[in-house]
Amino acid sequence: DSLAKARLLCLYGLAGSGKSSVANTIAQILERDAVFDLSCFFCKRDDVNLSKPERVFPTLAYRIAQYYPTYRAALVSLLLSTEGAGIVTGDLEKQFTMLLGDLLPKTIEPVGTHVIVVDALDDCGTTAEQKQLATLLLLLPNSVPWIRVFLTIRPVAEVTGLLASSSSFGSLLSIN
Repeated sequence: DSLAKARLLCLYGLAGSGKSSVANTIAQILERDAVFDLSCFFCKRDDVNLSKPERVFPTLAYRIAQYYPTYRAALVSLLLSTEGAGIVTGDLEKQFTMLLGDLLPKTIEPVGTHVIVVDALDDCGTTAEQKQLATLLLLLPNSVPWIRVFLTIRPVAEVTGLLASSSSFGSLLSIN
């Protein structure tokens, strides 16, 4: 029951243990059954576009905007403004705050739950950047209560420890 109410879930395990397969399967089921709105970011260490931390929040904002016209309009307005200029290359905290943390609660009155899947967080940037991404992703379900976050990661102690100690954290599931 607590797992179903969790706002943030993390699946961790060694390379090749099936974390990405689980994330892909969850995303496919959610998309197919259309029970929840879904936004995904699948990190890949060897892909320049999918290994940069500064790509995560703009991509998620773009994908969320596909579901919610009021958010899309506010996002476009922000990106065209002086305040939003260069946000897609800005620092992670500024990106998160401007694109998601502040904008989502102001523009959307959800009718359901939106699930964000971030796969292979450990393939995105340095350990410090991964920890910063995880910290900001932990804030999202608190500032936007209708969002649920599902992460997969290899056992990076600094990141998994941070996740496990969070109040919004639902469960740290290990796959062996």
